[in-house]
Amino acid sequence: MKSLVLTSVLCSGVCQATPVNKVVKVMDGNLSRCTSKQDVFRNKLQSYRVKSYKAQQHSGSVELTINIQMLECKETDKGFAFKEKNIFDLFSYKTFKNEDVSVVTKSANLHFYKDGSYKSLSKVAIKDYSKESSITVNFDIQDLLTKEELRKYLDGEAVTTSFDFNLNRKVEVSNDEISDEFNQSYGGFRIFLEVK
Repeated sequence: MKSLVLTSVLCSGVCQATPVNKVVKVMDGNLSRCTSKQDVFRNKLQSYRVKSYKAQQHSGSVELTINIQMLECKETDKGFAFKEKNIFDLFSYKTFKNEDVSVVTKSANLHFYKDGSYKSLSKVAIKDYSKESSITVNFDIQDLLTKEELRKYLDGEAVTTSFDFNLNRKVEVSNDEISDEFNQSYGGFRIFLEVK
């Protein structure tokens, strides 16, 4: 059986997912902080992080399992902190006019694509209703490699490759005055794999 090494997960230049009360990913690919009222509003549609991940290589394919977790920035009696949330839980935020807006998640998926070429590799629906959503996806190794990398791999050499993924969420926002539905994209993560 060929071996696989998951060398690192990068999120816009920051290695690994970070602790809940520190820095996490946001929709625009930057880092998210939860230290002020501005951060509460800035993160009104939540953030997500990769809580854990593992990869295994089987013959000509790679199986990847990723556990993601939604985080909501809230003011507490001790200051500001991220709180773990279920991706499908109803939540709300306040507008600049101090009006409550309710948010319902209609659907969510992780979209995997090839680093550089943006070729779609897979789109996996999130259906787990626990706080931590576990997603397992399989890729054909040939889809992850360039022609040159594939040649080296078939010749028995170790090859490092990468692919990206991001969270897409269909949400409905509503209050007494509005009701709207839209797709919200969150920042991406990059995974580097060594296949041999």
